[in-house]
Amino acid sequence: MNDRSTKMYKFRGFRHLLPLLLPADFFGRDAVPFVTLPLRWQPLLFAGFMSGFMAFFMSGILTLVNLGWVDGFFGKWLHAFLIAWPIAFPLVLLFAPLTRKLLARGFRFQ
Repeated sequence: MNDRSTKMYKFRGFRHLLPLLLPADFFGRDAVPFVTLPLRWQPLLFAGFMSGFMAFFMSGILTLVNLGWVDGFFGKWLHAFLIAWPIAFPLVLLFAPLTRKLLARGFRFQ
């Protein structure tokens, strides 16, 4: 039996692909942030980015599943995204603290 077939693959994430898109020191220890903002803005920015990414990809996937690759697909996707994002943003603001509390109660991280 081949030794490779019994070995488990360890997922390294997508970080090894980032040098193709970003400068080499983008995530380095000495990397300078683009903008310095007050810490109190972090939950709002997190909710904005997280809801934006999720709404963008989920609306695209579900538009493709429901309609298939049709003429005007990107316009329909944009329409679905513009409906989904304003709904997703307050939901992330609402459920992120609840999720953190549930994780803190149910799991111990080391």
